[in-house]
Amino acid sequence: MGQSAPASVEQSEVWLACQREPESGRYNITVDVEFTPAVDVAALRGAFADVVRANPTLRSRFDTVDGRLTRVVEADPPPAFLEERSADPYDREAAQRWAVLVGRAPLDLTVAPAVRAALFVAEGGALLAVTMHHIISDGWSVDVFTRELVAAYRARLAGESLPVKEEVPIESEPGSESYWADLLDEAPSPLVPLHDLTSEDGLPGESASFELALPADVVASVRAVAKAEYSSPAVVLLSGWSILLHAWSGRAEGTFGMVFAGREPGTEDLIDLRSRVLPMRDRLDPERSFRDVLAALRDQLLDSLEHSALPVERLQHVERTVFMHTPAPADAWPVGETTIRRLEHLTDTTKYEFSLNVLEGADDMRLLFYYDAARYRANSVQLFAEQLRDLLTAATADPAMSCGDLLVACSDHPSTMDLDAPSQLIPDMVLECASEQPNAVAVRHGDDTITYGELVDRACATANWLRDNGVREGDIVALLLPPGIDPPVFWLGTVLAGAAYLPLDPAYPAAQLQLIVDDAKPPVLVVDPAWAGEVTLASGTVISVADLLAQAPMGGEPPEIERDGESTFCVLYTSGTTGRPKGVVVPHRGMARLMAQPEFIPLNDSDVVAQLCPLNFDGAAYEVWGALAHGAQLVVFDKHLVLDPRAMRAIVRERGVTTLLVTTPLLNRIIEDAPDLLQSLRRVYFGGELISVPHMRRALNWCRPGVLLHSYGPTENSFTSTWFPITEVDPKARTLPIGDPVPGTEVYVVQEGTTRPAPRGVAGELLLGGTGLAHGYLNDPELTAARFVPNPFSADERARLYRTGDRVRWTADGLLEFIGRTDNQVKIRSQRVELGEVEAVVDAHPAVRSVFVTVRRNQRDEKEIVAYVVAERATSESELRQHAQARLPGFAVPRHIVVLDELPLTPTGKIDRRRLPDPERVVVTAAPSTDAIAGVRAAWRAVLGQESFGHDQNFFDAGGHSLLLVRLQDELRVATGVTLSIMDLMRHATVREQSNLLAGQATSPGTAPVVARARTTVVVPRAVSSADTEKPQVIALSASTGEMLAAARLRLAEHLRTTPGLALDDVAHTLDVGREPLPHRFAVVAADLEEAVRGLVGEPGARVFLGEAVAPPPAAAEHDSLDSVAEAWCRGAEVRLTPAGRGRRIRLPGHPMAWAVLKMRGQNVATAR
Repeated sequence: MGQSAPASVEQSEVWLACQREPESGRYNITVDVEFTPAVDVAALRGAFADVVRANPTLRSRFDTVDGRLTRVVEADPPPAFLEERSADPYDREAAQRWAVLVGRAPLDLTVAPAVRAALFVAEGGALLAVTMHHIISDGWSVDVFTRELVAAYRARLAGESLPVKEEVPIESEPGSESYWADLLDEAPSPLVPLHDLTSEDGLPGESASFELALPADVVASVRAVAKAEYSSPAVVLLSGWSILLHAWSGRAEGTFGMVFAGREPGTEDLIDLRSRVLPMRDRLDPERSFRDVLAALRDQLLDSLEHSALPVERLQHVERTVFMHTPAPADAWPVGETTIRRLEHLTDTTKYEFSLNVLEGADDMRLLFYYDAARYRANSVQLFAEQLRDLLTAATADPAMSCGDLLVACSDHPSTMDLDAPSQLIPDMVLECASEQPNAVAVRHGDDTITYGELVDRACATANWLRDNGVREGDIVALLLPPGIDPPVFWLGTVLAGAAYLPLDPAYPAAQLQLIVDDAKPPVLVVDPAWAGEVTLASGTVISVADLLAQAPMGGEPPEIERDGESTFCVLYTSGTTGRPKGVVVPHRGMARLMAQPEFIPLNDSDVVAQLCPLNFDGAAYEVWGALAHGAQLVVFDKHLVLDPRAMRAIVRERGVTTLLVTTPLLNRIIEDAPDLLQSLRRVYFGGELISVPHMRRALNWCRPGVLLHSYGPTENSFTSTWFPITEVDPKARTLPIGDPVPGTEVYVVQEGTTRPAPRGVAGELLLGGTGLAHGYLNDPELTAARFVPNPFSADERARLYRTGDRVRWTADGLLEFIGRTDNQVKIRSQRVELGEVEAVVDAHPAVRSVFVTVRRNQRDEKEIVAYVVAERATSESELRQHAQARLPGFAVPRHIVVLDELPLTPTGKIDRRRLPDPERVVVTAAPSTDAIAGVRAAWRAVLGQESFGHDQNFFDAGGHSLLLVRLQDELRVATGVTLSIMDLMRHATVREQSNLLAGQATSPGTAPVVARARTTVVVPRAVSSADTEKPQVIALSASTGEMLAAARLRLAEHLRTTPGLALDDVAHTLDVGREPLPHRFAVVAADLEEAVRGLVGEPGARVFLGEAVAPPPAAAEHDSLDSVAEAWCRGAEVRLTPAGRGRRIRLPGHPMAWAVLKMRGQNVATAR
């Protein structure tokens, strides 16, 4: 029995992190030591054992005793030492790749020592890979271990050994707590670059890395600035990292981690976990100089080092991004005829979402970025690294440069579209189409039609009547008309008269329409007889459609007027933030730039365009003019179709519609209710609200790539500004781009509140310019001046840019990505929250069909986030909350999550906010109380020392922290007799959820399981008759990684063991069909549940097979036994998979799954996802 002592706080934190990934090598630290030209294997084996024996920490194992983590030091545990030999010449690169593989395998913390060695020996050299667990080592320890190994090897060759060291306890420093309380006042948010991808389960994904060497002149400049500013190169690099990290995170203030060695005097030669990640707090002010940032971080760093002994659990602050600075290791040690070198281990594992390790040598500096590949794409990380290099280049050349200017120095300017004025204006294009095909149907509404010839005749008559009644160039003609044949006639007639049309929607309240008319002051108002008297003019003519056409002589030519691209085409009123509508003055060139553009939307006379948008929306302008300017047919849809996709499908097919413009919520509704409607269309142009990735993935199952065109554009830039044809959807994508500029459009992303360009990857405000830009707001020069600003990027002093108020970023691929409104950012508990990010996270839940996130004020006048959700299946508020809590900071998790049957839409297809229910009045049926609740409450009381917590309050919100989970696990075992895993306690963090879990009632399909960073495939036996119950069958699983496969085995074993009355074939029930198996394979041949469980948990005697599918897979073959079937499956062989039928769902405790069933030579193959 070894000596035991409580584990340190740092060790407890690492141990808890390992419980999230029980068989992962993420927390391994591997040291690569090279021996050339030869090695004495026996001496090296002895030297390794001597180093382990000399360091008590290396001889440790870890147990939980009475709810606390305990470190037990064994006297002389034998370490694992593997030797592999090769007859080939030694190749360093090949040896390092071998070291990566052997370093990945996990270490069992319950067995001492928590270190192992593997030696690769070849002709001319050898490589020793020593893998220690992070719980007993750190970066500093690697250097200590390497030096001691060299010394021990020398000693062994000389017949000597190393002395055993004494341990030095970690001590806390008085007075540190107040320092950290001040530094972290008001709970600053941890900084993290905006994610490219969504993690499927909220857990860390596979790790990846990127390396960039700083140029020699930049290295020299960094060191020169460090010397001049009485600092160090590490702080110079830290300052650049802080500026860029703030920018990529989109936050003006926040924290990131910095690794401190934590080595007090007397501990410099210990191998132990002494390092810690302590928070650094900084702010991004565009006008602040780099020198000021450097000075502030230098001083903070020195203060933090003085107070770094505070136990980390007292900080209650977890960093997601970390900066490290590491001196390059010593080059070589001569030992007799052998040269020993420590090589850099080619690790691709990381414990943080995004981190930078600066390796500084005598003559170089290398930036090593480690990142979570489940959240970031490789090209984004490369872009960040290159921008940091460029920022450091500029900052060290001139430390007085401001942060804003430094960000400009590392930005580039993606190109914009050709800004040439359109060659033809829309009225001329329509007249040309009419002359070429006068008898073709131009507009259809129900059974009513009008040909191009009739359209032009009526429009010319209208234009002449308007001219005869005093309408002149630049005047406005208001049109209060319902959808139908008449609006296109009067729109065209108005512009042929040289005036601008102002469409009014009869569905609007009369008071709202009157406000618009009073502001616009049109000399003429044309009304449909059904709405006569709804609106009045203070001065001017009000005339009905019938009266105007009766007075207008038919058959005339259009008036001869002077018209150019700057002439006003139409005035479209949009809602204003003050509640007063504002009229956008759109010139002819704006809409004309989008016509006759085959590389944009190639409309032609074979197209049929639906007219579905309200007539006062800019989308209707494109529907009408897009059809009529290309000789296509315009089919007017009745407005009830917005709310009935199935009825819309029938009309689309009946009328042969090829082109549809819809809002994003309406498209989502179509995808949900009538996805096959998309198969009748050439193109669907959509936008207006945040895109739903799951909807787009489903849509691509129903239509060909490129049919869906994701668009963005305010009315102020004439309908649309950017577009993105959707050809494929990454299932892990956080969102989809809004793409590239449309013809005639300038696009700039600037640092918010400025006109400085923002670097790619950095969120900024979108500014638009080009030939689509509106003249401004009608009769509102003050607002026009505020939103239409001088263009600093143009040599033309008259050029303007429109400030959209939208937050976007350029991706690493050079595409625009919409993030949200600048006014859609809210502050919750002093933290800035982007509602679009919250919406994207909730939408990523597999049960969520659609979601809308907004902010309300409660009865205390506090802002609260509310998520309204439509789910594919029965789901609970607590399930969705757990999903959000795993992916969002606490302040960004919705206060209310309301599950609805459907999201209410307005007649325009947008979310009808007025019909969303008050979340405080939504009745939620509580789950019935169980006897387990009393036991859970007793355990919580014992751990927290109080009982003022509710059944649905989060353990961490009630005063708990991660280190108390071990005690809670023990108290729950005492109170209930059941041992829950640490992972279960993390995932089920309320009294009600834990009591349900204990009672076998946990129902949270969206909860992130331990095993899931990808789906898990299960092969289970076919249903058998009672006569066949003793016949052996194959149970097999597959997963994307080995650790996930191991966790899946335990999960399935637990389910088979604890579910009453379960038969083996009951596992083969399904919700879905046709998933592919994954590469890491397991199979067991069993005749009953007991035998299956023994194989799943790895007990001796079971017929178990393990393997990894190879590419290409082995050829299919006939198998004469179930053992050969199982073995072939594990090697990835084809075993004749064909779809089978559907069945009911099963649930694993704490880990519900949906299963798909396939046939495999009489067995059922089930895939969990």
